[in-house]
Amino acid sequence: MNQNPRQEALDELLARDQDKLGEITRKKEATTVEPEWVVLAEFASYYGWDAMQTARMNDIDSLEFNKLLMAGRKLRAVERYNRIIDTAVAFAGGKSLKKHIEEIKKQI
Repeated sequence: MNQNPRQEALDELLARDQDKLGEITRKKEATTVEPEWVVLAEFASYYGWDAMQTARMNDIDSLEFNKLLMAGRKLRAVERYNRIIDTAVAFAGGKSLKKHIEEIKKQI
């Protein structure tokens, strides 16, 4: 016996949704990046391709790798800070602000 037309339409819609959901899940799994690769990419952005290859081949130990990674993060933070300060000085242009900023830079 045939189901009623409404139930057939719902079953067809459900099957299409399941196919679409499966496709979305497959795409998401294909584009998911593992955290280890993100850390290696960050390391490469600081020290270049050769350094990243050296790290991948385990030619440096994990302690050295972590220290270099933290140093790279610190340098990037200092660079970002300096850009913010330069922007503030450019907009403000006041001598008192410049003097205050120089004092802050000495403390870094």
